[in-house]
Amino acid sequence: MPGWHLFGAVSLTIFATLVYLAPTVLGARLRPSIPLAVGLVGVAVGPVLTAAGFALDLRPAVVAGMAVTLFGAVGQVAYAVDQYRHRGPFSTEHDWRRVVVGHLLGGTAWFAAACAVALAAVIGGGPVAGWSIGVLAVPMVGGWLLQELVGSWTHLVPAVTPGSPVDHAAQRRVLAFASRSRLVAWNAGIGLAWAGLALDAAVMAVAGAVAVGAAVAISVAALARSLTRARY
Repeated sequence: MPGWHLFGAVSLTIFATLVYLAPTVLGARLRPSIPLAVGLVGVAVGPVLTAAGFALDLRPAVVAGMAVTLFGAVGQVAYAVDQYRHRGPFSTEHDWRRVVVGHLLGGTAWFAAACAVALAAVIGGGPVAGWSIGVLAVPMVGGWLLQELVGSWTHLVPAVTPGSPVDHAAQRRVLAFASRSRLVAWNAGIGLAWAGLALDAAVMAVAGAVAVGAAVAISVAALARSLTRARY
């Protein structure tokens, strides 16, 4: 699969969405900052340099590109954490907010972890060939892309679907179902599945996949149920 697109266009799109969504979700202010600038430059420039290195079979370019991408990923985590530190004083609907914030922040952490492992692999002499990211698809797709998607729809569905404040409150309750256990199962499952595949430990990989699959199924079911509570 052309997995390196996940580090480039897809991740840049997610980051651009997170720049505006994080302050909205957390009740913080969108303001210029060093982490924001670092995250933007790193995620925009690093994957392009990495792709050029792969295309030209130039290991130094691949290493430099992944280093810049990791720099951007760390900047993105710092931006998300900074927004969390300046969050508003919310006093209601904690389970719903936990799902949104947990997925958004957890996704940025998995992206940074994937970038760090990718950089270590090319520094350690991994082959500079092909466009597949192999087992890195676990943190990139399951930990990063899907978590950001679920966090986004959990916040946005009650805000954009038609209905009264009572309907939207009901949607938030549905979307918050099993908030703690879902987040734990999802992120622990990603770690188990990733480690299991990397270590060729089938039991660990299957256990992780089952945990993530259950969390994803609950999230999709909650989304479907919440949409039925809208007044079209």
